[in-house]
Amino acid sequence: MKYKTIKINLTPNKYLSQESKYLRAKLVSDELVNSDINLEVIHDIENKNDPLALEVYFNKISIGFIQKFNSEFDIDDFCFNTEGKKRKLLLKWENGEFLLSREKSIHITDENWMEKLWQWADDCNFSDEVLPREENELLQLKDLNLTSEFFHAIEKIPPEIGNLVNLLSITIKNGKYSELPSEIGNLVNLTSLSISSVRNLSKLPPEIGLLSNLTELTITGNSRLSKLPSEIFNLTNLTDLDLTENSLEEIPAGIDNLINLRKLNISMNYIEELSPEIGKLKKLTYLSAYDNRFSKIPAEIGNLVNLSELYIFRRYPHDYDMYASVLLKTIPQELGNLKNLKKLSLRGLSLTEFPYWITKLHNLKNLWLSQNNIPEIPKEIAKLENLTELDLHSNDFSELPLELTELSNLIGLDISHCHKLKNVPHELLNANGLTIYGLDKI
Repeated sequence: MKYKTIKINLTPNKYLSQESKYLRAKLVSDELVNSDINLEVIHDIENKNDPLALEVYFNKISIGFIQKFNSEFDIDDFCFNTEGKKRKLLLKWENGEFLLSREKSIHITDENWMEKLWQWADDCNFSDEVLPREENELLQLKDLNLTSEFFHAIEKIPPEIGNLVNLLSITIKNGKYSELPSEIGNLVNLTSLSISSVRNLSKLPPEIGLLSNLTELTITGNSRLSKLPSEIFNLTNLTDLDLTENSLEEIPAGIDNLINLRKLNISMNYIEELSPEIGKLKKLTYLSAYDNRFSKIPAEIGNLVNLSELYIFRRYPHDYDMYASVLLKTIPQELGNLKNLKKLSLRGLSLTEFPYWITKLHNLKNLWLSQNNIPEIPKEIAKLENLTELDLHSNDFSELPLELTELSNLIGLDISHCHKLKNVPHELLNANGLTIYGLDKI
């Protein structure tokens, strides 16, 4: 969807309440985001020629009147359609100015677009259930699943897809095309978009950034996709972003704009630096970044106080050609601030000491530290009173602390391939409800 934008003066009413002034101040200081601003323009028909008759409300609280300036559009035509109905408007504060945006109307100039879309569907062997061949059903289509069983079956996604403006979700899987049509940006009602296993896909259209209602975006298994358009970070309503198993070399600046993000997966890429901006995603509860090429974890990750799952590991720590040219050897102590963390995996990172900050994570239930070079397990591990699973296999410690018996919730302990370990405390062997894996090798 394209947007028209005009600069406006937002003139405060002298009778504005303190709450109204407070909201204006928050808007100007950029503390309100687009998804928070429920903009409603009230038109006073008695003063329809007066630009000051356009009053702006935020959550039913007046924050001022619109005054037009520096615009090629009539203010009434901009805010209202020919039937006098309010258009969908967006208010922004940018570079010291108020900007008012509205969606442009989609004008379908090709009257034969349905026939072209149906012909494409026939060529790709998509059934009527996938893409209805009846006009009204097609126009009302909500979910579109373009999954092909064969890689070569889909040669392109036609631009006519952009006319299906009532779509709420699209799944695109398999195909041999290298790009998607820019018209996908017309589908502003989409809440879910999935693009996976498109082997030749090398770029995404920046128009994806216009899909302002997206809450779930999945882009996975596209082996030639090495870059993302920065416009993706305009999608401030995203809650789930999955970028697993592409060939991404970096995450562009601006990911901190995704203020509603709760789940982020950037695993199995070639990312050389984990952006500190991720630490600003305060609603994040899930972060997976395993099998990448970064050599350090930014301390800012410790700011993600709502995080409950964190996965930063290497599946094949000795196979440098897979993902990792360098290995993590230390983890910042700031991760000890993640008080809500329940699952943590740091396996295969060649850690040379036990990360003591872990003992601060009292809500931790699952801890995977296998395939490292940890020489000692500290007695302070007993502080992890909620721990149910502890994976220590393939490490260098020679003994286990007796304090492990204090972990009354522990039901699984893996000490396989810990070749320096010669015995296990008798008390641990007799711990009620605990299964120990790897005893046969000791």
